[in-house]
Amino acid sequence: MIGADVDTKEIELYQRALVGARKRLFDELDPALHRESLRITRTISRKYRGASETSLTATRQGTGALRGSYGFQVSRRGGSVIETVIGLMRQFAKGRALIYGWVHELGGIIRPTNTQNLAIPLAAVRNPSGIAPRPRDFPNAFVLNAKGIGQGLLVERRGDTIVPLFALRRQVRIPARPQGGAITAAIRDHDTQMRAALEAASIRALAA
Repeated sequence: MIGADVDTKEIELYQRALVGARKRLFDELDPALHRESLRITRTISRKYRGASETSLTATRQGTGALRGSYGFQVSRRGGSVIETVIGLMRQFAKGRALIYGWVHELGGIIRPTNTQNLAIPLAAVRNPSGIAPRPRDFPNAFVLNAKGIGQGLLVERRGDTIVPLFALRRQVRIPARPQGGAITAAIRDHDTQMRAALEAASIRALAA
């Protein structure tokens, strides 16, 4: 026969220790997750949504509405889960950023809703930040149709010169910039650093 004695006081001590460890773990992980989420959000805004020119991997900064619409939110669920949500968020969004922002994240086709064609601003009407006025701001403009220029151009006569203002298109296909979206790319950029930071926070909590 084998006998065994169990001291329930020791079990209670372990239980209290585990409860304290969980609280310390939350207290360490919360600020660590905030810091890493902020780094990821800044990478999205500066690297992928704040470029000097639009490319296959980034969009240029215009008004700043798109880059300013990215954010994060760290929260706890059920006393046992801590999570962060990173991306385009309604509380930060400006204008139509939630709509056109997701087009740049996922790619898609843009079609006109209230007009026959989309008016794509050309270099002649863009300011240094890439912002352009509306076609209606050019009352003397007219449509020029010619073979090889798609659905045509909205142009304006300036002296003896015809200046192209807008390219007219029935639809435009926007690729995801970068492939897979800026959110995924920024998280991938910081994956190793974030894992290391959360591991270090966990070790500090358990060591205490």
